[in-house]
Amino acid sequence: MSISQSALAWLYLYALILGMCLGAIYDLLRITRVFLGVHYSRRAAKRLQEIRLPFLSPYRKKKENRALGIVVFFEDLFFCIFAGIAMILLFYIQNNGKIRFPAFLCAGAGILLYRATLGRLVMLFSEVIAFVIETAVRYTVFFLLYPVRKLAKFIKTKVQIAVNSSVQARRKSLRRRFTASETGRGKRNACGLIPTDIPKSKTLKRGKQIVTGKEKTVQPHAAHARASRRSGRGIHRNICK
Repeated sequence: MSISQSALAWLYLYALILGMCLGAIYDLLRITRVFLGVHYSRRAAKRLQEIRLPFLSPYRKKKENRALGIVVFFEDLFFCIFAGIAMILLFYIQNNGKIRFPAFLCAGAGILLYRATLGRLVMLFSEVIAFVIETAVRYTVFFLLYPVRKLAKFIKTKVQIAVNSSVQARRKSLRRRFTASETGRGKRNACGLIPTDIPKSKTLKRGKQIVTGKEKTVQPHAAHARASRRSGRGIHRNICK
């Protein structure tokens, strides 16, 4: 089955347009590499670093990521598969599935034509395009997470206040207990219940007193009272009132 010359002309024209479209798709894939640290326009990247956006941190210069090689491999693989499927569909629709090798040359010429014209302009503004996309995403995430951050900050403040108040209350309780114990000890010392000088032969050990080879169990406060009566007989009776 022969094909007319006009059909061949349309086939080659569509192949040329398809090549230009494939060049644009590949440039879009190349723009994604800017997010991984590839800079096609260093002058634009340097100027973008000086921009200060409200609510956002300054734009930082990115270094090449280690995953760049893996991303490039899968992007090229995807592009080759997509280009092959596009050419097969072109031949199936325009030429009844028959392959015409000049169509491949036209598609290649379309890719080179795009790279020589619009491709240079696109890659010149690749840093700007990536910056705009990144800024839009960052602002979207910022405004979506703004109520969550405020709520988390409010809860953190309340929890911190509650913890600080509990710690202060615990410290005050311990201080009151320590003051009460020290006050009670001072009163007992004033009443002579705790002897300050006890003879070595009358020392108390574990609530027991040694009397002529026998052990006699006594209460500590009773022993303290007896020792205090011996050592502090000159204390006035009303001093404990």
